[in-house]
Amino acid sequence: MTAVEPPSLHTWMPTNDFSQLVEKLMQPIDSGTLFNSSDKKHQDLMEAHCTAKFARTLGYFKCKLIEGEFPDAACRNNEEKIVIEITELQDKDRRRGDEYRNDPIVTLQSEDLLSSVETNWQKWLIAAIDKKITALHKKIAEETYDIEQGKIDLVVYMNVSLYVYSSERDQFWSQMQEIPTIFAQKPDGIPFKRVWIVYKNYALKVWPEFQKFTDPSAIMEN
Repeated sequence: MTAVEPPSLHTWMPTNDFSQLVEKLMQPIDSGTLFNSSDKKHQDLMEAHCTAKFARTLGYFKCKLIEGEFPDAACRNNEEKIVIEITELQDKDRRRGDEYRNDPIVTLQSEDLLSSVETNWQKWLIAAIDKKITALHKKIAEETYDIEQGKIDLVVYMNVSLYVYSSERDQFWSQMQEIPTIFAQKPDGIPFKRVWIVYKNYALKVWPEFQKFTDPSAIMEN
């Protein structure tokens, strides 16, 4: 009997089905390999994992990955279809090697791993977003991306082992709420329609304004 191939992550499917497929594909892979591998298959799985969390939290009914290097994924519901580019904030030694050699990923520096309390999340998240802003401005200038076709959303996945403890959570939310004001001062503007941060069971919109969304299927801490 011929084995039935699982559906492709690059085809539209209901968000719950997409999420379950991602979990099934991730299950046999140890976390060290998944988080650090340069294999395209593992990169796609991490992007799919982020896409599933994002779509589920924001209430998009369907999602998929997009073939090619840019952008990464799409989500849709009855009212809207959005296209997203995904980047990561990573631990200092968490790097996917050759597959991400040309991708502007920001890593936490060693001094920021001494203590959770010492971590300036705003600083590192803005650095991650700034690198993607610069990269997209370059694509626009080189005419490899036509912004007139419609702006895309940027999603920053916090792929970090460091935890935002309850004692610093108010400070974390405060730092996130300041980001739109900081970006509004950029002379060249923001080429993305919206900018999001995915952290644990939260999706935080930090451009053009701040909003916090929580995954309705998760038990929330705060």
